[in-house]
Amino acid sequence: MKKTKEQISYNMQQVSTGFLEDVPLFNVLSVLEGKLLNAAGENTDTIRGEVTIALPQQQENLLFQNKDSIVLCGHQPEMIRRALQMNVNCLVVCQAELSDELRNMQTTTCIISTPYDAYRAARLIFQSTPVERICATEQLICFHLEDRVDEVREEMLKHRHPCYPILDENEKVAGVLTRYHLLRPRRKRVVLVDHNEISQSVPGLEEAEILEIIDHHRLADIQTTNPIYVRNEPVGSTATIIAGMYQERGLMPSEKLAGLLAAAIISDTVIFKSPTATDRDRRMAERMARIAGVTIPNEKQVWIALTYVYGIGRTTSKKILAEAKIEPTTRVKDLTEADEQKINDIISKKYHVEGDLRRLVSNNIKRLKDINSYKGIRHKAKLPVNGQRTRTNARTRKGKAIAVGGAQPKAASKT
Repeated sequence: MKKTKEQISYNMQQVSTGFLEDVPLFNVLSVLEGKLLNAAGENTDTIRGEVTIALPQQQENLLFQNKDSIVLCGHQPEMIRRALQMNVNCLVVCQAELSDELRNMQTTTCIISTPYDAYRAARLIFQSTPVERICATEQLICFHLEDRVDEVREEMLKHRHPCYPILDENEKVAGVLTRYHLLRPRRKRVVLVDHNEISQSVPGLEEAEILEIIDHHRLADIQTTNPIYVRNEPVGSTATIIAGMYQERGLMPSEKLAGLLAAAIISDTVIFKSPTATDRDRRMAERMARIAGVTIPNEKQVWIALTYVYGIGRTTSKKILAEAKIEPTTRVKDLTEADEQKINDIISKKYHVEGDLRRLVSNNIKRLKDINSYKGIRHKAKLPVNGQRTRTNARTRKGKAIAVGGAQPKAASKT
């Protein structure tokens, strides 16, 4: 928190009186949506004077008695004539036409025509005052994005300002803080990963808003004020769950992140020797290792090892090796760097694998759903798309068959 000269706080004393001091003519024309009616206005840069509405009174009782006046009037030819004869600084004609006689009078008065009535124009004209004249630039109180809420609260209680500017790291205004924000402060938003107990979390968790829990441990004593998304799966590592979430959305983690996920799975499962380790942990670790640039299984023949890459089957693997002129039965550990480069070049140029393929499939399914095609409708209903014998081939989607009421399907009768 500090005070800066670049920020401003309002001081409305300049506009509390009815006098305008050297206001740019352009500003007045802008706020009144007006236009100049005589040549004297074209030679005027600023206007000044006391703002007065010309009421129908005797000339000796006119509210404007000197040249330093800004007169607002409607269809009042005599008032307009009197103002022009006095050479007042500015005459604003509101919702009225000016006759050629009055328009051509010899005067130094700047004449402006506006579509607003006199009383509305009187309110708007004060908005033409330049901002720099009604604002202070010293001894200002502001806060920064990294300031703590309790420190800000103590500072705001010492002053009675309704709002305070908030600055970013470049000393630019990022927002405004009001007293209402202290009544309902925005809590920090957190996602609990690999734990769901308060004792294992960071201090002050009770003051934060928990958005989601991703974990593979037992559920403990976490309480939330709103319903949240909880993903808890019986696997050996939370990194396995996170890697699976990437796959579900057709995304590919970066090489560094994939390496970290693979290392986390290996560490959390104690090199897959932990009693909680599963085959899914092993498969996910191998996939993350491939994305991170770790070599495929060294002891297997290369045509089999390539099938560990998502998107490459046995037929595709043989085509790749034939194009690279590599013996399929060669062990991966026996490949030279030149052989590996050939395989990588062929795969990158001609095939979609891993994250690219998952994204492509995900986008195609989304397109089919959006256009409500037959396949898209089947996808929405989570039914098989290729092959329609849902009674026999849909168990992977529908789950294990459960007999209802003890009824069993009848066997086909022999003839």
